Amino acid sequence: MNKNLNTLGLFGVCVILLVAFFYQFALHSLPCTLCNLIRAGFITLGMGFLFNMALGVKSKHYSFAIIGALIAGGVSLRHMLLHIVPGDPGYAEKVFGIHMYTWSAIASLAAIIYIAGLMLLPAHSKESRIPVINKGIAVLFVALIAVNLVSIVIEGGFDQDLTDPQDYYLLR
Repeated sequence: MNKNLNTLGLFGVCVILLVAFFYQFALHSLPCTLCNLIRAGFITLGMGFLFNMALGVKSKHYSFAIIGALIAGGVSLRHMLLHIVPGDPGYAEKVFGIHMYTWSAIASLAAIIYIAGLMLLPAHSKESRIPVINKGIAVLFVALIAVNLVSIVIEGGFDQDLTDPQDYYLLR
């Protein structure tokens, strides 16, 4: 049961990353440096769930996931504070009228609450077989990590330019 709930958490992280990629590739809304850091936080969060699925449910894996949620949430809050000034339109696209970095802060808090709930459940070590759907979600997550890495390199190259991106640096 716990592995399936960890798979559900990992699926949620995959959905978050897929929405971010939809906005990046379909709507041509390139992520800024803070957005990429938020993604890194969600990837770290997902790694905690993935470790629980692959290596067994352990509190240190949940700790890893919580650290990822705190990174994503902290960077999201920083991003929100940058645009809190009245009249500032914010950065990038909105989803249901709220900026993506605000949704990231909400999702990070929800993830921490979800993980706290999972930690209250007893760990079942008798689960030996991992269902195919769980493996599929794990493969999707690893593929999203690879796409994210390639995207960041193409977007910024190996430069440390911290400005808001307008196009892909390596595709100029």
